[in-house]
Amino acid sequence: MSLNIRINDPMPLDDKSDIQSFINNVCKEKNISSGDLEFTFLSDADIHQINKKHLNHDYPTDTITFNLGTQDHIEADIYISLETAKENAETYGSNFITELKLYIIHCILHCCGYDDQDPIDKKRMDDEQQRLLGQNL
Repeated sequence: MSLNIRINDPMPLDDKSDIQSFINNVCKEKNISSGDLEFTFLSDADIHQINKKHLNHDYPTDTITFNLGTQDHIEADIYISLETAKENAETYGSNFITELKLYIIHCILHCCGYDDQDPIDKKRMDDEQQRLLGQNL
């Protein structure tokens, strides 16, 4: 088996190859070696529609992750709002690429079984996100 990563960008990224490389490196770090991850980068309006249709949440969000596989063989559709990444980078004094990488890590961790619904799980996920982000993958 192998790992297949696809990037769809209705809202184009400047350098898709750097993002592809980053995703590959995060997957290696988390020992993900098989499955399919499909990343779609889109607008707030588009992610709002997905959030409303599939999760009954009537608002835009930063990321949505659907893993239809298992933690051992991920089959994930991942949606990331580039508009929210840009806005949050400004709000939190970060830059766009760092914010985007944080979202990518966050989604991959969800595929690996990490959760952020209760404070203990959220702290564990936040700590792992920061560890991976700090590794300069």
